[in-house]
Amino acid sequence: MIRTIKLPFYAKLAFILVSFISFAFIFCAGKDIITPVLMAFLFAVLLVPIFTFLHGRLKFPRHLAAACCILIFAAFIVGILIFISYQVSDIANDFDTIKKNANAFITDIHKFVKDNFHVSIGEQKKYIDTVAKDSVQNGKATIGSALLSITDLLVDCTIIPIYTFLFLLYKDHFILFLAKLVNKEDHSILKGILSQIKVSIN
Repeated sequence: MIRTIKLPFYAKLAFILVSFISFAFIFCAGKDIITPVLMAFLFAVLLVPIFTFLHGRLKFPRHLAAACCILIFAAFIVGILIFISYQVSDIANDFDTIKKNANAFITDIHKFVKDNFHVSIGEQKKYIDTVAKDSVQNGKATIGSALLSITDLLVDCTIIPIYTFLFLLYKDHFILFLAKLVNKEDHSILKGILSQIKVSIN
């Protein structure tokens, strides 16, 4: 007969706090790996209906269906970027008008500061020049961090589609793995939880 051990409240609270701290530490230490995996999982769940249609209805092989899903997703992202670039080009065409309005706005701000805070326009410009010089001096560190961010972005753009492809390809294996972790009597509950996760992500 298995004996159940009843722990006092402070022991349970300590275990819960240690668990939270451990999960937070693991996530912070491995965020460069965990974040792309989570993003790929989200994208894979969003692409499951397309994968099911291609594989179930059109009888595509699993590898081909998963690859088509990735291509469709990539085409969708490229379409969004093209749309944004067109919007930016429209803004660029109106750059002269925007520049005139910005200069007028800056002049109004200088006059407002001069009238309400009694700071001359010359002193305001000196302060702005000082801030600009400090920004230039700190520019090297900013450029370095920007390059690292761009590198991380390029790596993520390469890794996330691969992870998404693998999630779609082996989704049945993941579901089978979860089913083996749960008693057969609770399979209906597991199915409901997975359905709720899918609805929430969508």
